[in-house]
Amino acid sequence: MLTLVELIERFLADEPRPVASVHYALNQCPNCGTPCDSTKSPYCGNQCREESAFVRQFRRALASGPLDEERKESMGQELWHVLGGGFPERLKQVPPRVRQQVLGRHEGRCEQCEQPASEIDHIRTACNRPINLMPVCVECRKTVELSEGALATFVGSWGRLRDRAFALEAVLQCDDPGLWDWREFLNRRKAG
Repeated sequence: MLTLVELIERFLADEPRPVASVHYALNQCPNCGTPCDSTKSPYCGNQCREESAFVRQFRRALASGPLDEERKESMGQELWHVLGGGFPERLKQVPPRVRQQVLGRHEGRCEQCEQPASEIDHIRTACNRPINLMPVCVECRKTVELSEGALATFVGSWGRLRDRAFALEAVLQCDDPGLWDWREFLNRRKAG
């Protein structure tokens, strides 16, 4: 079983490949280049928003010096979530009474497919407040335990994020923690 610190240490030790800078047009998602004309978010969806935020956060953390154990754990949590693994370590910290409260919601049914709920999962962030938790069945649970096997399924995303996070110059405009201003981007998109 992997720990969050081991996960981020592996990410730090993995060799990034050189990647050329890309600049997407205003009518494209700044993270993936998919056509996007939303005036509420520059991104085509939550996954792109979260990937972009992770890369900026990681680049900012690296620029401030070596990561201590607490920071590694925090970054590992975000990396696992962005890869698609959810927040398994945070779910382990949900008190039993909150777990029962959440499982009792929605008439004890999975909020995704209406089957009987036996698990809980985060809705958006790693916050363990009941309002951010939902009842789910085993099949609909998004959270995946930290493991070598699960990590192997995320290889494509891992490499793409690693290459962007370690690039000497920001690969995408949304990767630069000092220059990215999503409000300005949206204002330019609105202006056409």
